[in-house]
Amino acid sequence: ADRVWYETASFSPTNPSRKLPEKKMELLDVASVVAEVRSSLSLQVKELAEILGIQRPTVYSWLEGAQEPQDHNRRRLIELLKVARAWSQTSDQPIGKAVRTRLNDDGQSLLDQLRSESINLEQIEGHMHAIAELSAAVSKKKSVMDLAKESGFDLSGIRDQRENVDVATGKRMYGD
Repeated sequence: ADRVWYETASFSPTNPSRKLPEKKMELLDVASVVAEVRSSLSLQVKELAEILGIQRPTVYSWLEGAQEPQDHNRRRLIELLKVARAWSQTSDQPIGKAVRTRLNDDGQSLLDQLRSESINLEQIEGHMHAIAELSAAVSKKKSVMDLAKESGFDLSGIRDQRENVDVATGKRMYGD
């Protein structure tokens, strides 16, 4: 696949109008950009296509290297990459289902904001911070097992299976 120069300066997680001082050029292929955006922002191909105003097969052709994005889509991908990297600075976990959660006063989710014609980095930064705060609050909640232990219940006959749950998806992983 063709490699393309991308300016990868991102907005500051605390002040989106201020660019980070160090701008650098990075050589990335379109498939890598799409993969990073989808991974960090937990986007389905359908959602990414909606954000870009294209059809799903177009995204797949980019991933396969069969086609290159037009300039306006390339610029939009760079904006999305900046948002994805800003999220990565905010949290070390993918954003997950929270990308679809309506948090702000006008009832928009982060996905809704990304679908809008122009990306408002200040609004998106606020939304990402709200998601990070909610994630932190949820992770501080205690499990039923923890509460039972604190209450003095004998749990010797019960197997703790939290280590068998994939944190990113919430699904059980069955081992041996």
